[in-house]
Amino acid sequence: MDPLKRYGALKLAQRFSERLRGGADCDTCPTLLTAPDGVVVTDKPIAAAATTVAQAVVYPADHFAKWDARGNAMQPLTFHPDGRITGHIAGQGCFRNGDMTRCQRYQPDPDPKLSNFHSWTTTLDNGEVIRTGVLTAGGKHADLYAGMTASDVRRIHEDTSTVVARVRAWEDGSGRLAVAGSIVPTIDPGFLSQAAGAPVSIEQIPTFETNGRNTLVSAHMVVHPAWPVLETAS
Repeated sequence: MDPLKRYGALKLAQRFSERLRGGADCDTCPTLLTAPDGVVVTDKPIAAAATTVAQAVVYPADHFAKWDARGNAMQPLTFHPDGRITGHIAGQGCFRNGDMTRCQRYQPDPDPKLSNFHSWTTTLDNGEVIRTGVLTAGGKHADLYAGMTASDVRRIHEDTSTVVARVRAWEDGSGRLAVAGSIVPTIDPGFLSQAAGAPVSIEQIPTFETNGRNTLVSAHMVVHPAWPVLETAS
């Protein structure tokens, strides 16, 4: 069992034990049933279903905490053994956008909340529900030169890509785009072994909300990124 599943199972086991001992209330604890002979038993299928749901939808809150991104060094996207993900996905250096003849610099996003990226909701194990985006893999770059809209880019990734992780993104004190998040616990291990640690290409599209200025809409893991993130600033 991977670390995230072990963590989820442990938390639920603790809550089940408290419930059976008459302790804290628990909405997902096993239902107690009385058999015809008067024997009280737990409804194991209900308990198993509750455990499966919790493992799929509840994520560790500490995985989404902003990490210290100060200093000159840029951290490549890193997959930690406990399922946490941290790293920069854009920042210093050239953004080639598929065109190797130009050097563009990352500009601060006009939307500080990155609303077009943080379009998902994620439930944390501390009871908080936050807005997050996702890291996808398995598909090709979107062709931004084809005049695609933000919805066109989303549709490409929804049709051809796999969600690898849920992440929270922000710009650090040096204006670089950082993320923190957690691997999707049900992802196929074989696929994860290919995707883990892959570089990311961000996609920025003009939107109505940003008055036609480019804003972050997706972060896609690829073989050759448009924006390499080095261990040190370039």
